[in-house]
Amino acid sequence: MPSLGPAVTQENDIHTLLELHRQHFDSAALEQLGQQELDGINELLRRQLRELERQYDDVFIDQSLESAIWNRFRHLGSTSSDRRFAEHARELRADIRHNNKLLKQLTTLKDVQQLLREDRALGY
Repeated sequence: MPSLGPAVTQENDIHTLLELHRQHFDSAALEQLGQQELDGINELLRRQLRELERQYDDVFIDQSLESAIWNRFRHLGSTSSDRRFAEHARELRADIRHNNKLLKQLTTLKDVQQLLREDRALGY
């Protein structure tokens, strides 16, 4: 049987372990598990399901940073995602240049207060 890899064993990925066992060993061996082992496996699977549901909520439902990134950049092809990341990087660089200009222009508290008033008027 091939090595399981550290991710599977560190994460206690019981589903993957069972699937690998099913693929590489006689399926009759799984039938020999006792009730205590089955209960333990079921509990691990329930825990993994809850964790997957939490991760799903974090990405697709919550308004977290991860969710915002996923929803902004998800695409079927990596080329499209790469293009969106490059576009976003250009926008960020333009924002940085604009902010650097503002920093040079805003030399007094009066200048900052005026800018804030203008931003509030525009709804920022």
